Amino acid sequence: MTSTVIDAVVFDFGGVLTLAPPHHHFETLRNLCGLDIETLRREYTRQRPDYDRGTIDSREYWNRVVDSRKKPAEPQVIRSLFQADAEGWNRINQPMLEWAFSLQAAGMRTGILSNMPRDILGWIEERFRWIDRFEVRIFSCDLGVNKPQPPIYRECLDALALQGDRVLFIDDRVENVEGAKRAGFRAVLFRGFEDCLGEISRQGWLSAEPGTDREHG
Repeated sequence: MTSTVIDAVVFDFGGVLTLAPPHHHFETLRNLCGLDIETLRREYTRQRPDYDRGTIDSREYWNRVVDSRKKPAEPQVIRSLFQADAEGWNRINQPMLEWAFSLQAAGMRTGILSNMPRDILGWIEERFRWIDRFEVRIFSCDLGVNKPQPPIYRECLDALALQGDRVLFIDDRVENVEGAKRAGFRAVLFRGFEDCLGEISRQGWLSAEPGTDREHG
């Protein structure tokens, strides 16, 4: 693999290394909590920043989401909502993960930079031992800061001890990609595996053919 610009590739987790939730994700959650789908989507999104920052746990998060019913959720319902949500976000994106492993095998440094609730992070660490293969792992719940706020990007660069223009960041949300660019990263909006590698190749940042020897420029 040839690189003349990039010394590290940093991945978002949910939506990049794992697939976005399936189309029936919110229907599954709706059936568990009893909210109408519009209210569920609104509260799921509105309450998420505190959950991602680690200022509330899954119990508090889901109680806030279902609070519009004015009736606390039963503990078993909370557990079921957490499990269904975690499973929805953690279906492996196999081509992307295998590409990340091929980068590692070729000598490229890799990292993860993700908005992640602490409870879900623990769930992931128990099940996906491969997460330890990523040299740098920056999660919002550990810092109390979410993407696209500047401090989380600076923390990633500090951990890598690299300038932003030597780091490629891949994320599926426009605002997070723009935040990375403002922090000096080279960044790609993830719309799918082939599109992502094509854009990286067009920019001349990395070869699109993993598995060959890597040379620094």
